[in-house]
Amino acid sequence: MFLNKGIYITFLCLVFVCSISAQTDFESGLVSYQQRNYENARDRFIKAIENDKENHDVLRYLGMTYARLGIDDLAVQTLNEADQINKQTHADDKIFGRAKALSKPGIIFSDVPRKDKLQGSMKAVAEINKNGAVTFVYPYQELNEVMTESAVKFTYKIKFQSAAINGSKISILKVIQYELSFI
Repeated sequence: MFLNKGIYITFLCLVFVCSISAQTDFESGLVSYQQRNYENARDRFIKAIENDKENHDVLRYLGMTYARLGIDDLAVQTLNEADQINKQTHADDKIFGRAKALSKPGIIFSDVPRKDKLQGSMKAVAEINKNGAVTFVYPYQELNEVMTESAVKFTYKIKFQSAAINGSKISILKVIQYELSFI
């Protein structure tokens, strides 16, 4: 009986230590990401994922880090994996989705999508700075080139309410999805 309790307590301690380690690596990765030290951020996020494979927040930042490093195949794969985990767990975003759009200028497309009766959806991750401005957009589920390019340009024009934690403004990532139909 005592042995079973001892094993159980040891197991709980290991889970707790791994969780703290993953959070510490994630936070360290966030600092590196904000400082544009993407190689170090990648290493920290990979280490955090090793300790918490189901953390869609870490995966999303890792995907954007790959995008910043120009490793597009891993960026797309990792961002899609983050989406899958988020759908499966129905997790509340801790870091994403806090910034609300304050203004959305009209999106303008050329006549090509209308003429070709195109439809579909596009997903992108946008970096939103402390002032609510979009500073980087990475599409990872694209439509045709014209529609994707127009949606990315539109995203840069959106002004967001600043996100904050404990009263301090923060930069965040936000997944943006466009459903487009010209039928």
